Amino acid sequence: AYRSDDHPVQRTPLPGQPMRGFGLSAPASRREWTTEYASDVGVGAGYGVEALRRPDTQLRIEVGPAYRLQPYVDHGTATPGPVARGRLELQQRLGDRARLEQRLQVETGRENTVVRNAVGVSVELEPQWTLRSDLELQHDSAAEGGSGRTETEGSVRLQYAF
Repeated sequence: AYRSDDHPVQRTPLPGQPMRGFGLSAPASRREWTTEYASDVGVGAGYGVEALRRPDTQLRIEVGPAYRLQPYVDHGTATPGPVARGRLELQQRLGDRARLEQRLQVETGRENTVVRNAVGVSVELEPQWTLRSDLELQHDSAAEGGSGRTETEGSVRLQYAF
C-alpha cells in the first residue's frame, strides 16, 4: 500500500477480526500502593487498594501489620507490641452539591481493639459557602475494665472560602 504524509493508508479490519486501539484505558493513577512508617509511636507497613473508582464514588482499603511502641497514642491499642491495622475510606457524591465521606480505622493488639469511625456530609450552599457536619465514634474494647467504651463527638460548621 502506498503511503504519504498527505494520504495515509486507512486499514479496515476484516469481519471477525478484533479492532485494535478501541475500548482500552488505563487509570490516571495507581490503584494499589504500599506504605511504611516509623515514628516514636510505632513502626509498620501497609498494602492498599482503590477498590472502586467512579466519577461519583471512591473506595480505598488499606491493611497491614505494625508494632506499637507507645500505648493509646494516635488512637491506638492499650499495650505495646504487635498489632494489625486497617483503614477504609469512602467518598460518595450526593447530587450536584453534596458529598458523603466516611473513614473507618481499626487497630487490634493483644489486649484490645480500637475502632474509629468518622462520617461527614458537606453541602455546597453557594459557590463560596459550605455546610459541613461530622460525626465521629471511637470504641475501645479494653476501657471500663474490659466492658468497652464508645465515645461520640459531632460538629456542624459553616465554611466560607475566600
